Amino acid sequence: MFKLTQKKGLHRLFGVGIAVLIIIWAGFNIINFVQYHQFYNFARRDLGENLALLARILASSIPSDWVELSKADMAELAKNDPTNFIELIVDGEKIYSIAVLDTNGDVIFSTDSQIENGKENPYWASEIKTIHTAGLGIPIYGGLRKVGKRYLRVAFAPITDEFGKIVGIVGIEAGANYFGLLATLESGLWISGIVSAFAILFIVIILWFGKRELEKLYSQLEQAATLSGIGMMAATLAHEIRNPLAIIKGSAEAIPDSSDDDVGELVQFINEEVDRLSGIVESHLAVARGREFPKMPAKLSAVIDKVIPRYRDRLGQRGIGVIVEVEDDPIVPYSFSSIRQVLYNIMENATSAISQGGIIRIKISQDRSDGKDFGVISISDNGKGIPKEQLKHIFTPFHTTKKEGTGLGLFIAKKIVDGHNGNILVESSEGEGTTFKILIPKYSE
Repeated sequence: MFKLTQKKGLHRLFGVGIAVLIIIWAGFNIINFVQYHQFYNFARRDLGENLALLARILASSIPSDWVELSKADMAELAKNDPTNFIELIVDGEKIYSIAVLDTNGDVIFSTDSQIENGKENPYWASEIKTIHTAGLGIPIYGGLRKVGKRYLRVAFAPITDEFGKIVGIVGIEAGANYFGLLATLESGLWISGIVSAFAILFIVIILWFGKRELEKLYSQLEQAATLSGIGMMAATLAHEIRNPLAIIKGSAEAIPDSSDDDVGELVQFINEEVDRLSGIVESHLAVARGREFPKMPAKLSAVIDKVIPRYRDRLGQRGIGVIVEVEDDPIVPYSFSSIRQVLYNIMENATSAISQGGIIRIKISQDRSDGKDFGVISISDNGKGIPKEQLKHIFTPFHTTKKEGTGLGLFIAKKIVDGHNGNILVESSEGEGTTFKILIPKYSE
Protein backbone atom coordinates (compact mmCIF):
# COMPACT_ATOMS: atom_id res chain seq x y z
CA MET A 1 0.00 0.00 0.00
CA PHE A 2 1.04 3.58 -0.56
CA LYS A 3 2.03 4.91 2.80
CA LEU A 4 3.06 8.21 4.30
CA THR A 5 6.73 7.28 3.90
CA GLN A 6 6.29 7.36 0.12
CA LYS A 7 4.86 10.87 0.35
CA LYS A 8 7.85 11.86 2.48
CA GLY A 9 10.06 10.28 -0.16
CA LEU A 10 8.38 12.47 -2.77
CA HIS A 11 9.07 15.59 -0.66
CA ARG A 12 12.66 14.45 -0.18
CA LEU A 13 13.09 13.79 -3.91
CA PHE A 14 11.67 17.24 -4.71
CA GLY A 15 14.04 18.87 -2.23
CA VAL A 16 17.05 16.97 -3.57
CA GLY A 17 16.09 17.91 -7.14
CA ILE A 18 15.89 21.61 -6.27
CA ALA A 19 19.18 21.42 -4.38
CA VAL A 20 20.88 19.76 -7.35
CA LEU A 21 19.54 22.44 -9.73
CA ILE A 22 20.80 25.22 -7.44
CA ILE A 23 24.20 23.56 -7.03
CA ILE A 24 24.56 23.11 -10.80
CA TRP A 25 23.50 26.72 -11.41
CA ALA A 26 25.82 28.10 -8.74
CA GLY A 27 28.72 25.88 -9.80
CA PHE A 28 28.35 26.81 -13.48
CA ASN A 29 28.26 30.55 -12.76
CA ILE A 30 31.06 30.44 -10.19
CA ILE A 31 33.32 28.56 -12.61
CA ASN A 32 32.53 31.07 -15.38
CA PHE A 33 33.27 34.07 -13.17
CA VAL A 34 36.45 32.52 -11.74
CA GLN A 35 37.74 31.75 -15.24
CA TYR A 36 36.77 35.23 -16.39
CA HIS A 37 38.66 36.92 -13.55
CA GLN A 38 41.67 34.66 -14.03
CA PHE A 39 41.85 35.65 -17.70
CA TYR A 40 41.16 39.30 -16.87
CA ASN A 41 43.98 39.44 -14.34
CA PHE A 42 46.32 37.60 -16.69
CA ALA A 43 45.52 40.05 -19.50
CA ARG A 44 46.08 43.04 -17.23
CA ARG A 45 49.38 41.70 -15.97
CA ASP A 46 50.58 40.63 -19.43
CA LEU A 47 49.75 44.01 -21.01
CA GLY A 48 51.28 45.90 -18.10
CA GLU A 49 54.54 43.92 -18.14
CA ASN A 50 54.93 44.28 -21.92
CA LEU A 51 54.15 47.99 -21.74
CA ALA A 52 56.66 48.49 -18.92
CA LEU A 53 59.29 46.71 -21.00
CA LEU A 54 58.52 48.99 -23.97
CA ALA A 55 58.79 52.06 -21.71
CA ARG A 56 62.17 50.87 -20.47
CA ILE A 57 63.46 50.40 -24.05
CA LEU A 58 62.14 53.81 -25.08
CA ALA A 59 63.70 55.46 -22.00
CA SER A 60 67.09 54.08 -22.93
CA SER A 61 66.84 55.74 -26.37
CA ILE A 62 66.03 59.24 -25.05
CA PRO A 63 69.23 61.37 -24.60
CA SER A 64 69.68 62.61 -21.06
CA ASP A 65 71.09 65.99 -22.25
CA TRP A 66 67.89 66.65 -24.18
CA VAL A 67 65.90 66.01 -21.03
CA GLU A 68 68.11 68.38 -18.99
CA LEU A 69 67.94 71.12 -21.67
CA SER A 70 64.18 70.68 -22.06
CA LYS A 71 63.73 71.34 -18.36
CA ALA A 72 65.44 74.71 -18.97
CA ASP A 73 63.39 75.37 -22.11
CA MET A 74 66.55 75.00 -24.26
CA ALA A 75 65.74 71.75 -26.00
CA GLU A 76 66.86 73.22 -29.35
CA LEU A 77 70.45 73.17 -28.08
CA ALA A 78 70.46 69.41 -27.69
CA LYS A 79 72.52 67.38 -30.16
CA ASN A 80 69.75 64.82 -30.66
CA ASP A 81 66.03 65.62 -30.58
CA PRO A 82 63.98 62.41 -29.95
CA THR A 83 60.58 64.06 -30.39
CA ASN A 84 60.19 63.09 -34.05
CA PHE A 85 61.04 59.47 -33.23
CA ILE A 86 58.60 59.48 -30.32
CA GLU A 87 55.78 60.90 -32.44
CA LEU A 88 56.39 58.22 -35.07
CA ILE A 89 55.76 55.53 -32.43
CA VAL A 90 52.35 56.96 -31.51
CA ASP A 91 49.70 55.64 -33.89
CA GLY A 92 46.65 56.66 -31.84
CA GLU A 93 45.45 53.08 -31.74
CA LYS A 94 47.90 50.69 -30.12
CA ILE A 95 50.09 53.46 -28.65
CA TYR A 96 47.75 56.25 -27.61
CA SER A 97 50.25 58.79 -26.24
CA ILE A 98 53.82 59.20 -24.93
CA ALA A 99 55.06 61.83 -22.51
CA VAL A 100 58.42 62.71 -21.00
CA LEU A 101 58.29 63.94 -17.39
CA ASP A 102 60.79 65.43 -15.05
CA THR A 103 61.51 63.68 -11.75
CA ASN A 104 58.67 65.65 -10.11
CA GLY A 105 56.12 64.33 -12.59
CA ASP A 106 55.68 67.53 -14.59
CA VAL A 107 55.41 67.25 -18.36
CA ILE A 108 58.49 68.09 -20.45
CA PHE A 109 57.10 66.80 -23.71
CA SER A 110 53.84 65.07 -24.74
CA THR A 111 52.50 63.77 -28.02
CA ASP A 112 49.07 64.92 -26.84
CA SER A 113 48.86 68.59 -27.87
CA GLN A 114 46.23 69.26 -25.21
CA ILE A 115 48.76 68.61 -22.42
CA GLU A 116 50.72 71.70 -21.30
CA ASN A 117 54.42 71.48 -20.60
CA GLY A 118 55.57 72.26 -17.08
CA LYS A 119 52.41 70.88 -15.52
CA GLU A 120 51.16 67.48 -14.44
CA ASN A 121 49.28 65.36 -16.94
CA PRO A 122 45.69 65.59 -15.61
CA TYR A 123 44.86 62.17 -17.10
CA TRP A 124 47.61 60.61 -15.01
CA ALA A 125 46.58 62.22 -11.73
CA SER A 126 45.68 58.80 -10.33
CA GLU A 127 49.17 57.50 -11.20
CA ILE A 128 51.17 59.78 -8.85
CA LYS A 129 52.44 56.83 -6.77
CA THR A 130 53.33 54.90 -9.94
CA ILE A 131 55.25 57.89 -11.32
CA HIS A 132 57.04 58.31 -7.98
CA THR A 133 58.06 54.62 -8.09
CA ALA A 134 59.44 55.05 -11.64
CA GLY A 135 61.33 58.13 -10.35
CA LEU A 136 63.09 55.80 -7.94
CA GLY A 137 64.45 53.85 -10.91
CA ILE A 138 61.88 51.05 -11.16
CA PRO A 139 59.99 50.45 -14.46
CA ILE A 140 56.34 49.98 -13.53
CA TYR A 141 52.87 49.83 -15.06
CA GLY A 142 49.75 51.56 -13.76
CA GLY A 143 46.05 50.92 -13.84
CA LEU A 144 43.39 51.01 -16.53
CA ARG A 145 41.44 54.12 -17.46
CA LYS A 146 38.52 54.50 -19.82
CA VAL A 147 38.32 57.24 -22.45
CA GLY A 148 34.95 57.13 -24.17
CA LYS A 149 34.60 53.52 -25.27
CA ARG A 150 38.35 52.92 -25.16
CA TYR A 151 40.40 51.32 -22.40
CA LEU A 152 43.97 52.64 -21.86
CA ARG A 153 46.86 51.50 -19.76
CA VAL A 154 50.04 53.41 -18.85
CA ALA A 155 53.57 52.34 -17.94
CA PHE A 156 56.56 54.36 -16.75
CA ALA A 157 60.33 53.90 -16.88
CA PRO A 158 63.22 56.09 -15.61
CA ILE A 159 65.53 58.01 -17.98
CA THR A 160 69.15 58.00 -16.76
CA ASP A 161 72.35 59.77 -17.81
CA GLU A 162 75.67 58.08 -18.44
CA PHE A 163 76.38 58.01 -14.71
CA GLY A 164 73.07 56.30 -13.87
CA LYS A 165 71.48 59.40 -12.45
CA ILE A 166 67.74 59.61 -13.00
CA VAL A 167 67.01 62.76 -15.00
CA GLY A 168 63.43 62.09 -16.12
CA ILE A 169 60.62 59.64 -16.65
CA VAL A 170 58.96 58.42 -19.84
CA GLY A 171 55.30 57.41 -19.80
CA ILE A 172 53.59 55.33 -22.48
CA GLU A 173 49.82 54.97 -22.71
CA ALA A 174 48.59 52.10 -24.87
CA GLY A 175 45.16 50.95 -26.02
CA ALA A 176 43.62 47.90 -24.39
CA ASN A 177 40.41 47.56 -26.34
CA TYR A 178 40.03 43.89 -25.59
CA PHE A 179 39.26 44.95 -22.03
CA GLY A 180 36.09 46.40 -23.50
CA LEU A 181 35.30 42.97 -24.87
CA LEU A 182 36.02 41.52 -21.44
CA ALA A 183 33.65 44.05 -19.87
CA THR A 184 31.00 43.02 -22.39
CA LEU A 185 31.71 39.39 -21.54
CA GLU A 186 31.31 40.13 -17.83
CA SER A 187 27.98 41.80 -18.47
CA GLY A 188 26.97 38.79 -20.51
CA LEU A 189 27.92 36.49 -17.65
CA TRP A 190 25.78 38.50 -15.24
CA ILE A 191 22.85 38.47 -17.65
CA SER A 192 23.32 34.75 -18.24
CA GLY A 193 23.38 34.11 -14.49
CA ILE A 194 20.21 36.14 -13.93
CA VAL A 195 18.39 34.52 -16.87
CA SER A 196 19.42 31.03 -15.75
CA ALA A 197 18.24 31.88 -12.21
CA PHE A 198 14.82 32.81 -13.57
CA ALA A 199 14.85 29.62 -15.67
CA ILE A 200 15.56 27.56 -12.54
CA LEU A 201 12.81 29.43 -10.68
CA PHE A 202 10.43 28.57 -13.52
CA ILE A 203 11.51 24.90 -13.38
CA VAL A 204 11.02 24.91 -9.59
CA ILE A 205 7.48 26.27 -10.03
CA ILE A 206 6.72 23.61 -12.65
CA LEU A 207 8.16 20.90 -10.38
CA TRP A 208 6.16 22.23 -7.45
CA PHE A 209 2.89 21.97 -9.38
CA GLY A 210 3.99 18.56 -10.64
CA LYS A 211 4.70 17.48 -7.07
CA ARG A 212 1.24 18.59 -5.98
CA GLU A 213 -0.35 16.60 -8.78
CA LEU A 214 1.75 13.57 -7.82
CA GLU A 215 0.64 13.95 -4.21
CA LYS A 216 -2.98 13.91 -5.37
CA LEU A 217 -2.22 10.83 -7.46
CA TYR A 218 -0.53 9.16 -4.48
CA SER A 219 -3.58 9.87 -2.36
CA GLN A 220 -5.86 8.37 -4.98
CA LEU A 221 -3.61 5.33 -5.37
CA GLU A 222 -3.39 4.95 -1.60
CA GLN A 223 -7.18 5.00 -1.37
CA ALA A 224 -7.46 2.53 -4.25
CA ALA A 225 -4.83 0.27 -2.66
CA THR A 226 -6.71 0.40 0.65
CA LEU A 227 -9.95 -0.61 -1.05
CA SER A 228 -8.09 -3.32 -2.95
CA GLY A 229 -6.57 -4.59 0.29
CA ILE A 230 -10.00 -4.70 1.91
CA GLY A 231 -11.34 -6.65 -1.07
CA MET A 232 -8.41 -9.07 -0.98
CA MET A 233 -8.81 -9.54 2.77
CA ALA A 234 -12.50 -10.32 2.32
CA ALA A 235 -11.73 -12.76 -0.49
CA THR A 236 -9.01 -14.57 1.47
CA LEU A 237 -11.16 -14.83 4.57
CA ALA A 238 -13.99 -16.26 2.49
CA HIS A 239 -11.57 -18.76 0.99
CA GLU A 240 -10.09 -19.84 4.32
CA ILE A 241 -13.28 -20.17 6.37
CA ARG A 242 -15.13 -22.18 3.74
CA ASN A 243 -13.72 -25.58 4.74
CA PRO A 244 -14.02 -25.11 8.53
CA LEU A 245 -17.62 -23.94 8.13
CA ALA A 246 -18.40 -26.97 5.97
CA ILE A 247 -16.97 -29.29 8.65
CA ILE A 248 -18.91 -27.48 11.40
CA LYS A 249 -22.10 -27.65 9.37
CA GLY A 250 -21.63 -31.34 8.57
CA SER A 251 -20.82 -32.20 12.19
CA ALA A 252 -23.81 -30.24 13.50
CA GLU A 253 -26.16 -31.94 11.03
CA ALA A 254 -24.85 -35.36 12.06
CA ILE A 255 -25.42 -34.85 15.80
CA PRO A 256 -29.18 -35.70 15.93
CA ASP A 257 -28.60 -39.14 14.35
CA SER A 258 -25.41 -39.99 16.24
CA SER A 259 -24.78 -42.04 19.35
CA ASP A 260 -23.54 -40.50 22.56
CA ASP A 261 -19.96 -41.52 21.80
CA ASP A 262 -20.13 -40.07 18.29
CA VAL A 263 -21.71 -36.85 19.55
CA GLY A 264 -18.70 -36.22 21.77
CA GLU A 265 -16.36 -36.69 18.80
CA LEU A 266 -18.49 -34.39 16.61
CA VAL A 267 -18.53 -31.69 19.28
CA GLN A 268 -14.75 -32.02 19.49
CA PHE A 269 -14.58 -31.54 15.71
CA ILE A 270 -16.75 -28.42 15.99
CA ASN A 271 -14.57 -26.97 18.77
CA GLU A 272 -11.40 -27.64 16.80
CA GLU A 273 -12.81 -25.98 13.70
CA VAL A 274 -13.95 -22.97 15.72
CA ASP A 275 -10.40 -22.69 17.05
CA ARG A 276 -9.18 -23.02 13.49
CA LEU A 277 -11.47 -20.17 12.37
CA SER A 278 -10.16 -18.02 15.21
CA GLY A 279 -6.60 -18.76 14.11
CA ILE A 280 -7.47 -17.86 10.51
CA VAL A 281 -8.84 -14.48 11.60
CA GLU A 282 -5.76 -13.80 13.76
CA SER A 283 -3.40 -14.78 10.93
CA HIS A 284 -5.16 -12.46 8.51
CA LEU A 285 -5.09 -9.57 10.95
CA ALA A 286 -1.37 -10.13 11.54
CA VAL A 287 -0.69 -10.12 7.78
CA ALA A 288 -2.91 -7.08 7.17
CA ARG A 289 -1.43 -5.01 10.00
CA GLY A 290 2.14 -6.13 9.42
CA ARG A 291 2.53 -7.31 13.01
CA GLU A 292 4.33 -10.40 14.24
CA PHE A 293 2.53 -13.69 14.71
CA PRO A 294 2.20 -14.89 18.32
CA LYS A 295 4.85 -17.64 18.31
CA MET A 296 5.52 -20.37 20.82
CA PRO A 297 8.43 -22.84 20.67
CA ALA A 298 7.20 -26.33 19.81
CA LYS A 299 8.10 -29.39 17.77
CA LEU A 300 6.94 -29.36 14.15
CA SER A 301 5.43 -32.83 14.61
CA ALA A 302 2.79 -31.27 16.89
CA VAL A 303 1.13 -29.40 14.01
CA ILE A 304 1.57 -32.36 11.63
CA ASP A 305 -0.18 -34.67 14.10
CA LYS A 306 -3.14 -32.29 14.13
CA VAL A 307 -3.54 -31.87 10.37
CA ILE A 308 -2.61 -35.18 8.73
CA PRO A 309 -5.22 -37.47 10.40
CA ARG A 310 -7.97 -35.41 8.79
CA TYR A 311 -6.52 -36.02 5.32
CA ARG A 312 -5.40 -39.61 5.89
CA ASP A 313 -8.98 -40.82 6.40
CA ARG A 314 -10.46 -38.75 3.55
CA LEU A 315 -7.72 -39.59 1.06
CA GLY A 316 -7.71 -43.26 2.03
CA GLN A 317 -11.24 -43.51 0.67
CA ARG A 318 -9.89 -42.32 -2.72
CA GLY A 319 -7.04 -44.80 -2.69
CA ILE A 320 -4.42 -42.14 -1.95
CA GLY A 321 -1.76 -42.88 0.66
CA VAL A 322 -0.32 -40.39 3.18
CA ILE A 323 3.15 -41.14 4.57
CA VAL A 324 4.74 -39.16 7.40
CA GLU A 325 8.49 -39.39 8.00
CA VAL A 326 10.27 -37.71 10.91
CA GLU A 327 13.98 -37.45 10.18
CA ASP A 328 14.56 -34.73 12.83
CA ASP A 329 11.95 -33.02 14.95
CA PRO A 330 13.44 -29.63 15.84
CA ILE A 331 11.85 -27.14 18.19
CA VAL A 332 11.00 -23.92 16.36
CA PRO A 333 9.02 -20.82 17.37
CA TYR A 334 5.81 -20.68 15.35
CA SER A 335 2.14 -19.80 15.51
CA PHE A 336 0.39 -23.16 15.72
CA SER A 337 -2.88 -22.01 14.14
CA SER A 338 -1.11 -20.11 11.34
CA ILE A 339 1.28 -22.92 10.34
CA ARG A 340 -1.64 -25.33 10.55
CA GLN A 341 -3.41 -23.13 8.01
CA VAL A 342 -0.33 -23.23 5.77
CA LEU A 343 -0.39 -27.04 5.87
CA TYR A 344 -4.10 -27.12 5.11
CA ASN A 345 -3.62 -24.90 2.06
CA ILE A 346 -0.69 -26.91 0.67
CA MET A 347 -2.44 -30.23 1.37
CA GLU A 348 -5.53 -28.98 -0.49
CA ASN A 349 -3.36 -28.28 -3.54
CA ALA A 350 -1.71 -31.70 -3.26
CA THR A 351 -5.04 -33.59 -3.00
CA SER A 352 -6.44 -31.78 -6.05
CA ALA A 353 -3.31 -32.58 -8.10
CA ILE A 354 -3.14 -36.30 -7.28
CA SER A 355 -5.24 -39.19 -8.58
CA GLN A 356 -6.17 -42.63 -7.24
CA GLY A 357 -3.17 -44.71 -6.27
CA GLY A 358 -1.05 -41.63 -5.60
CA ILE A 359 1.01 -40.88 -2.52
CA ILE A 360 1.56 -37.74 -0.46
CA ARG A 361 4.75 -37.75 1.64
CA ILE A 362 5.26 -35.41 4.59
CA LYS A 363 8.77 -35.20 5.97
CA ILE A 364 10.00 -33.30 9.03
CA SER A 365 13.72 -32.45 9.13
CA GLN A 366 16.14 -29.66 9.71
CA ASP A 367 18.52 -27.85 7.38
CA ARG A 368 21.13 -25.08 7.39
CA SER A 369 21.08 -22.23 4.87
CA ASP A 370 22.92 -18.88 4.78
CA GLY A 371 24.37 -19.56 8.21
CA LYS A 372 20.96 -20.17 9.81
CA ASP A 373 19.32 -23.37 11.09
CA PHE A 374 15.79 -24.10 9.93
CA GLY A 375 13.09 -26.57 10.78
CA VAL A 376 11.74 -28.01 7.51
CA ILE A 377 8.38 -29.52 6.56
CA SER A 378 8.40 -31.09 3.10
CA ILE A 379 5.13 -32.04 1.39
CA SER A 380 5.59 -34.07 -1.79
CA ASP A 381 3.08 -35.64 -4.15
CA ASN A 382 3.40 -37.71 -7.32
CA GLY A 383 0.58 -35.90 -9.07
CA LYS A 384 0.44 -34.09 -12.40
CA GLY A 385 2.94 -31.37 -11.40
CA ILE A 386 2.92 -27.66 -12.16
CA PRO A 387 3.82 -26.37 -15.66
CA LYS A 388 7.15 -24.55 -15.69
CA GLU A 389 5.63 -21.31 -16.94
CA GLN A 390 3.16 -21.34 -14.02
CA LEU A 391 5.73 -21.83 -11.24
CA LYS A 392 6.68 -18.17 -10.97
CA HIS A 393 3.02 -17.20 -10.50
CA ILE A 394 1.89 -19.73 -7.90
CA PHE A 395 2.22 -17.28 -4.98
CA THR A 396 0.49 -14.45 -6.86
CA PRO A 397 -2.96 -13.64 -5.42
CA PHE A 398 -5.95 -14.77 -7.49
CA HIS A 399 -3.74 -16.79 -9.84
CA THR A 400 -5.22 -20.28 -10.24
CA THR A 401 -5.53 -23.05 -12.81
CA LYS A 402 -8.48 -24.71 -11.05
CA LYS A 403 -12.02 -24.17 -12.20
CA GLU A 404 -13.30 -23.66 -8.65
CA GLY A 405 -10.09 -22.24 -7.16
CA THR A 406 -9.65 -18.72 -5.81
CA GLY A 407 -5.89 -18.46 -6.25
CA LEU A 408 -5.44 -17.38 -2.62
CA GLY A 409 -4.33 -20.50 -0.76
CA LEU A 410 -0.63 -20.41 -1.61
CA PHE A 411 -0.59 -16.61 -1.45
CA ILE A 412 -1.82 -16.77 2.16
CA ALA A 413 0.63 -19.57 2.98
CA LYS A 414 3.53 -17.50 1.66
CA LYS A 415 2.48 -14.44 3.67
CA ILE A 416 2.22 -16.47 6.88
CA VAL A 417 5.65 -18.10 6.42
CA ASP A 418 7.18 -14.70 5.58
CA GLY A 419 5.71 -13.46 8.86
CA HIS A 420 7.75 -16.19 10.59
CA ASN A 421 10.95 -14.96 8.86
CA GLY A 422 10.90 -18.22 6.92
CA ASN A 423 10.55 -19.27 3.31
CA ILE A 424 8.60 -21.58 1.02
CA LEU A 425 10.45 -23.39 -1.74
CA VAL A 426 8.75 -25.30 -4.52
CA GLU A 427 10.05 -27.83 -7.04
CA SER A 428 7.84 -29.41 -9.68
CA SER A 429 8.04 -31.47 -12.85
CA GLU A 430 5.06 -32.07 -15.10
CA GLY A 431 3.86 -35.67 -14.85
CA GLU A 432 6.13 -36.43 -11.88
CA GLY A 433 4.80 -34.32 -9.00
CA THR A 434 5.48 -31.35 -6.76
CA THR A 435 7.40 -30.74 -3.54
CA PHE A 436 6.81 -27.81 -1.19
CA LYS A 437 9.36 -27.05 1.51
CA ILE A 438 8.39 -24.86 4.46
CA LEU A 439 11.47 -23.45 6.22
CA ILE A 440 11.05 -21.87 9.68
CA PRO A 441 14.04 -20.56 11.66
CA LYS A 442 15.04 -23.04 14.35
CA TYR A 443 14.42 -22.22 17.98
CA SER A 444 17.54 -21.65 20.11
CA GLU A 445 17.26 -22.21 23.85
